[in-house]
Amino acid sequence: MSAAVREALVDEQQAEARYDVDARTFGAPFPRLERAESRHADLLAQLLRAHGEEAPTAAVPAPAPHASAAEACATGVAEERSNIAMYDRLIGQGVPDDVRCVFEHLRDRSKERHLPALERCGSGGRGP
Repeated sequence: MSAAVREALVDEQQAEARYDVDARTFGAPFPRLERAESRHADLLAQLLRAHGEEAPTAAVPAPAPHASAAEACATGVAEERSNIAMYDRLIGQGVPDDVRCVFEHLRDRSKERHLPALERCGSGGRGP
């Protein structure tokens, strides 16, 4: 269980770092995505603590900025799709009910909110 939650936590922290850089460089929709990823990481850290595990505290290095907003949006789309697939895989590993509930919630946020915002962004529209 803890390995799955830690994997998800690292993924969310990396997304938070990516969207932070993109938010400072390009603006919308990335500030909202960065805040959402921060909440996701916090939720996973709380889940680890609820199971008696320590949550990692190491900062994730900031990635290099994208060359354009279109590139940032396209990368975000690919990373959100990867995030959704990761949660599907982790859920399939037979995690405890509370972990499954959190994973499903985070997967659904990526699928229903983050991915559409980035697809709109990539098509020239703005995110939420």
